[in-house]
Amino acid sequence: MERTRQLIAARWAAFWTPIVGSHFPVFPDNHAAPLPDKAPYGRLTIIEGETDPASIGTKHTRCMGQMVVQIFLPQETGTAHATKAAAAIANEFDHLELLADDAGTKTHIVFLTTSLTPAGARNGYLQHNVWTKFRRDTIKP
Repeated sequence: MERTRQLIAARWAAFWTPIVGSHFPVFPDNHAAPLPDKAPYGRLTIIEGETDPASIGTKHTRCMGQMVVQIFLPQETGTAHATKAAAAIANEFDHLELLADDAGTKTHIVFLTTSLTPAGARNGYLQHNVWTKFRRDTIKP
């Protein structure tokens, strides 16, 4: 589970900052996001489901999960930032494969498709959630 988070977070950092710079920060879910003064910001959360055997008699496991980016926009500024963020995330992550080999333990993550869901307004911000499902396979020696 930790390896999945590390792989996704590393890919996220390499992808997001060069695109938007520091004017639209996205914080990991385990860090308190300082609320900017009416500036857009986001929160990255990686959710893994149950891990099950992928086949009988092997050390191959499979887990379905989701990468969620919560986009917070100041109210009355429109939804263009959220739509652009969702498009950028879809362009980068849809059908992306991440691979790692750690001392013989292989991790293979395949992202599926991305969707954008409006989540309402609160505390002067309009929230949109960008969901990207993924499948993680782990094969141990």
